[in-house]
Amino acid sequence: MLRIKSDGGDLDYTISSVGMTGMKNWFNTYFVPLITTKVCYYTSGCWYDGYIKKLSGGNFTSQSGTWGLGSSTIMFVLNDGTTVSIDDSSAGQVKSIFGVDVTGYSVYTITMWFDINGLRQPNTIGKDVFAVVYDSKRGLIPACYDMTSSEIEKNCSSTGSGVCCIHKYLKS
Repeated sequence: MLRIKSDGGDLDYTISSVGMTGMKNWFNTYFVPLITTKVCYYTSGCWYDGYIKKLSGGNFTSQSGTWGLGSSTIMFVLNDGTTVSIDDSSAGQVKSIFGVDVTGYSVYTITMWFDINGLRQPNTIGKDVFAVVYDSKRGLIPACYDMTSSEIEKNCSSTGSGVCCIHKYLKS
């Protein structure tokens, strides 16, 4: 992200670019030339096809339970084999799922999931799958950035989803 910005790129993702078309243009402009070996738009092959697990053991799904990570998004494989799934999420989703508060200045923002060992197991949030948010004011920040230490600790436990583990690990 810093490389793109230093090369003069405008990383702002605003309401005017909401939706798959805007996100795809943003992604093609800034990421494809730099870091990817494979890109998938709405198709399999770049992300684990099954459900990603929460630390508590259950499947991580949308609030409606209709999808898991890596569906209806742009996915790509980095040069080192890490798989990434990016999506645009509403301010409400960013706050409730990712623990980052962008209300008041962002209606939608980019969210990213990284599976650091690609398609290999365990495909579990907090173990090999981690989330970050691109906040237009604060830059790339870990999920749960705006949560308290006790909330992060609870989420990154055997009864939580594991979304906050990246923030916990970066702080320790």
